[in-house]
Order: sequence, then structure tokens, then C-alpha cells
Amino acid sequence: MLTCGRWQFLDRAVLSVVGQRFHAWELIVIHDGDDRRVTEAMAEWVRRDPRIRYFNRPTRGNIANACNFGLLQASGDYVAILDDDDYWVAPDKLERQVEFLDHHPDYVACGGGMIVADRHRTRVQSQRPPGIAEPPPSPDGVTGGSRRQSGWRRPARHPVEPDRQDSRDRRLLQHDLADQHAPR
Repeated sequence: MLTCGRWQFLDRAVLSVVGQRFHAWELIVIHDGDDRRVTEAMAEWVRRDPRIRYFNRPTRGNIANACNFGLLQASGDYVAILDDDDYWVAPDKLERQVEFLDHHPDYVACGGGMIVADRHRTRVQSQRPPGIAEPPPSPDGVTGGSRRQSGWRRPARHPVEPDRQDSRDRRLLQHDLADQHAPR
């Protein structure tokens, strides 16, 4: 998880990881910049859960360098991307994705849908793979998974989540929303 001064979203994002039924995860938080509020919030999370690792890059860089730095810290078999202003609604997200990848070694990645909401938490767009039912409402009343609080017309979406560690040397995969899974 990359963060850069958006401390107000961190608790919700981290809670969505901590609340996963799949417990064999590590959360790597890369703080790209110098914001005391982010540092304080993450110090509390690191104290509460040893699976959370926090790295502060005091000099702000570019997103590619911060992502690459975070990937180098990962020790698991898979990597799932979660932005600091997004969260996972489904508590079985990681469980289902890891199970799929474990049982389908011919795939290197899998993904899901997303909900985009405006600053008033009104749904403006949603995308989910075919055959996937509408997710239940979240605790704060918004239905859906990852969402952005901005008014973007074309929200960014991570092309791969999670992917296998051993696939990192291969070319980047493009995720087709019509297909929930990306074959090797």
C-alpha cells in the first residue's frame, strides 16, 4: 500500500486487510513523503499487528520507484495491490483469490470488480466480472469494493491483483474486464 499524506484513509484501508479471513498476509505500507500524521497512524498499526510493515521514504519520489521499493520488501507468494484511499469490502477477497491461484497454476493473476463513488459516497460507476453478484453494503453504507473519493470520470484500476511472485520477471499482464482471470 502506497501512501502520501492521506492519513485520513489509512485506518479504513488497513482494517479491510486486517479483517480478511485469510490470515497469512503481510501488509507493506510505503509512505512516500513526510507527514507526521501518517507516521503516527502507522506506528500504532505496526504496534498492534506484526504482519504490518511500515517503510518511510522521507523524500518524495515517483510512484514507480515507491511501488518497486514495496515489491522488493514482499516475502509472500502473491502480491495484492491496495491504495491508501481504497478498501476491500469482501472479507474473503484474499481467501478466494489465493485459493484460485493455488488451484490453477496455469494462471499468474486474478482480479475483481470495483465501485466508484463521488465525494458524497454516491455510486457513479461499477465494474465487476461476469457472474459475480452485487456485493453487500459496506459498514459505512457504500456498496462495493475499491472506490475513489474523487470525481474522476475514468478511475484508475490496478491491472493485476494479486499476482505470483515468480511472474514479476515476465511482461506486464493486461486485465480484460470481460475475463476475471489472466492466463499465463
